[in-house]
Amino acid sequence: MTRATSYFIGDSCICWAINTGIGNKSSNTILWAFTKLKDLSIKGVRDIVPSYTTLAIHFDPIEIDLTRLTEKVDLIFDAALNADINTTTSKVITLPVVYNGPDIQKLENLHELSKKEIIRIHTKPKYFVAMIGFLPHFPYLIGLDTQLHTPRLDSPRTRVPAGSVGIGGAQAGIYPQNSPGGWNLIGITDPDLLTQLQPADCLRFQEVESI
Repeated sequence: MTRATSYFIGDSCICWAINTGIGNKSSNTILWAFTKLKDLSIKGVRDIVPSYTTLAIHFDPIEIDLTRLTEKVDLIFDAALNADINTTTSKVITLPVVYNGPDIQKLENLHELSKKEIIRIHTKPKYFVAMIGFLPHFPYLIGLDTQLHTPRLDSPRTRVPAGSVGIGGAQAGIYPQNSPGGWNLIGITDPDLLTQLQPADCLRFQEVESI
């Protein structure tokens, strides 16, 4: 039976990892475990942080019962890894996007698609917030159509405007603030809307003429 492996990160954090690679299956497993653990409200747990293939639990070393914690988390991962699990969604959020990014033309040429087709493909799926990282409120999104998978820039930009909607390989994401970045920029949204996003949220993009 496939098992999640656990290891310590310092003296107040333990991490569980699954060896399924980045994708829908691993994200569904991690987010399902994340949601279940949040609902349990285990005494001594300070924070639960998901990524694509790992789940870190930060705890108070004095308050926590590590044996009880590890037993509960192991059972949750055993159930998740051996069942057909769909991502548990806490809320659905629609983000308005002006599709005027500087890399739209690049995607048109690379994928032999019109701008209208790119927008249609990008706005059709529902995306799940697999994790928050890189910057505060930067959502890493699962669900990008394979037709839009695009390698990152050979040379990252030194400044990406806040609210930029980007594609990096098979990943989709949104820059919450001005920062360097190497993803392909296809549009812009209101960065203030990103503060409400949490792991396991469902996100949809909607084309608009202005923000």
